[in-house]
Amino acid sequence: MITQESYMTVVGLADHWRVCEDTIYKLLRNGDIEAFKVGGQWRIPQTSIKKYSVYPIDDPKLPETS
Repeated sequence: MITQESYMTVVGLADHWRVCEDTIYKLLRNGDIEAFKVGGQWRIPQTSIKKYSVYPIDDPKLPETS
């Protein structure tokens, strides 16, 4: 059975976590976040983000910053 999973790009994840893109690239380079490239751009599975993140990416209780 094939399941569909959500993916984020480096830019999308950096924006979501409110960090610079270089931080995401460092996590990818170090193998902290599993991802793969499609057409030269990184695709980061939501499951990989959830494993690394304190908060799930779809958690409505994400802290707000001012």
